[in-house]
Amino acid sequence: MKFYRSAYFVFILLVLYGYSLSAAMAEFLDISLDSPIVSVVFRSFLVFIGLYLITKTVISGKAYKRDGAYLLILFLLIYSFRLIYDLDILNIHTTISKDKYYAFYFLVLFLPTFTVIISRIPVGFSENILRYLKFIIAIALVANLILGLMNYQTLISQGVDSIRLSTGRFNPISMGHLGVSTILLIYIEIKILKTPYSLISLTLLLLGFVAMIMSGSKGPMVAMILTIIYVNHISLGGLGEKLKRLVLVGLVLFSSWFLLTVFNFDMFDRFSSIFSDTELSTVYRLNSYIESFYIFVNNPFFGDSIVLPSGGYPHNILLEILMSIGVVGILLFIVLIAKVNKASKYLARVEPRYMIIIALCFQYLISFMFSGALWQASELFVLIALILSLKSNLKRSIAEKGVYAN
Repeated sequence: MKFYRSAYFVFILLVLYGYSLSAAMAEFLDISLDSPIVSVVFRSFLVFIGLYLITKTVISGKAYKRDGAYLLILFLLIYSFRLIYDLDILNIHTTISKDKYYAFYFLVLFLPTFTVIISRIPVGFSENILRYLKFIIAIALVANLILGLMNYQTLISQGVDSIRLSTGRFNPISMGHLGVSTILLIYIEIKILKTPYSLISLTLLLLGFVAMIMSGSKGPMVAMILTIIYVNHISLGGLGEKLKRLVLVGLVLFSSWFLLTVFNFDMFDRFSSIFSDTELSTVYRLNSYIESFYIFVNNPFFGDSIVLPSGGYPHNILLEILMSIGVVGILLFIVLIAKVNKASKYLARVEPRYMIIIALCFQYLISFMFSGALWQASELFVLIALILSLKSNLKRSIAEKGVYAN
């Protein structure tokens, strides 16, 4: 029982922050992220632990039905067929190798999602998940911040302009989102769960802001604001308390502006560049949005391609679903998100300690509206599976015992 519980926690933490830790390790060792020392070991751990959890659950006879599980698996299977059809039958041009597509999608996204939706949630999950997440996020944040600041200082000494905090293996967007995850965790810990302030928490909060701000990315900032608003909306508490939290969000934004000034980095220029036709990232995204829409129009019901004509992707999960699996796919995804929203509200009301899972899920949902591809969205789909599983587990526990016992 103890080994199963430990394996389950390690599995969840690896899926969510394995990339952050792998990137720091690869940067420290000065090796590629695709090096067998990093990628093969990471994926092997996921496969081994995932198969162990599934086998153990099936043998114990506790593979209970999860609300929304069939919908989630159906969506991923439909995308799997599109992926195989495009890569193996049509042999379409992509900027990523076929082996990398398959390795990441099936081993890092599909298998972990299936594992979480099937596996039994161990006793003590609600009591320990926040603490374990805080520990692993702190390690990932500090490691990547140190390496990122070293890289930052090197680029400054070389006279490079417009520097955004990153390392050779950990890009600015990922750095920004790691900072946002830290901010959300501390916000929930202090404001939602009413945990007393601690020096460690305040230090992590400050480091989270440094990572988010110095990354110079728009997506993480937007994700932070919208996630805090959503978490505040579904959390317990009266109107007055929720208004106080929104005031806190305002103070947070003001503090962000102050820190931006200190670092001499104008985030407002980054935001205003969204509407500029001279900002290259904005122009690229607008062109990719138009391309993806035309692909969708070619076959609106079932989609037409997993990639754009250039071989890339639109950096918006909704447009990518439309162009790859069409109206069928987007309807499934919308219903799935509606179920997750309903489950999140239930969890927030009955077990607030799961609020960090809800916040991370919402953060990743927003993040994949701005960057990344569906086949890379392992964190999002695993968190969706986890929220659906937690709700089903909680409702079953209350129905059987009259109280929640996890």
